Amino acid sequence: MADLIRSRGGEAIANDSDVSTPEGGSDLIAMTIEHFGRIDLLVNNAGICGSQLFTDATLDDFDRYWRVHVGGPVNTVKAAWPYMAAQRHGKIILTTSVSGLFGLRGQDAAAKCAVVGLMRILEGAEHGILVNTISPVAYTRMHPRRWIPLG
Repeated sequence: MADLIRSRGGEAIANDSDVSTPEGGSDLIAMTIEHFGRIDLLVNNAGICGSQLFTDATLDDFDRYWRVHVGGPVNTVKAAWPYMAAQRHGKIILTTSVSGLFGLRGQDAAAKCAVVGLMRILEGAEHGILVNTISPVAYTRMHPRRWIPLG
């Protein structure tokens, strides 16, 4: 994607850090600051697909989804926040999903619900930081049975 942006006249860098770890979140933001000198926008879109019914899931299954869906945003926001607060300006967009809003089955849905909670506790206004959550939805071959409401 960075190559495409550059080929069309934009400026972009790529980073393959694992944002589910504090080190990965910090590395991503440090690379951004080093290259661009500041950070104005952070879009958290990390996610993994798949899930099991609660009765079939292990604690490791839950942990994997929480580390990516919640840990990713926490780790990157935590790293970017001091820069944005010092600038008195920044925008943060967290990605949840319809599963997070309506509680569809699975561990990923529980983790995506927590993303909405994270957005609500971030005290950005007093620092000039706007925090929002988006909730895209799609019916794809990756989720053929997932979009069946509970109940």
